[in-house]
Amino acid sequence: MTILREWRRPSREAWWALVGFSVVYVVVAYSTTRQMPKSPQISDELEPIAITLAYTIASALLAYRVFAYSRLLATPDGLIVDNPFRSEQRVDWGSIEWMRADRLLTIGLVGGGKVTVWVVQKNGWHRARHERSTADEVIDELSALATAETGRRREFARA
Repeated sequence: MTILREWRRPSREAWWALVGFSVVYVVVAYSTTRQMPKSPQISDELEPIAITLAYTIASALLAYRVFAYSRLLATPDGLIVDNPFRSEQRVDWGSIEWMRADRLLTIGLVGGGKVTVWVVQKNGWHRARHERSTADEVIDELSALATAETGRRREFARA
């Protein structure tokens, strides 16, 4: 598969989210497990540590899935959207009717459906001031890619 352009979640943001989730879960889990009744089979010090470790690993996986996993691929056939909880949504260039960058990039389909792209986001400052952002530039780039790939001019309506 030929990839024309790829957008991914910046790793720096993902790692800070991962660290943040882990620290919060370690503190909450350890303080919670200190109050739990003790099991006679496990030593008094090992049980809270084991539960805290389990909470930390679970939170790290959740943080990775939510913050680090999303991406958008532009291919000659269309777009491939990988969101945290729904992977591999394929959208053909011809089925895209409009695109909007409000909080997240939303793609409106000809049949009336919508696809939300988590990796392209418009920050609150740009939304409040009604300014262009990186998300608007991504829409412009996708319009240019669609025009180049389909051979006909594609200016996506901004819903």
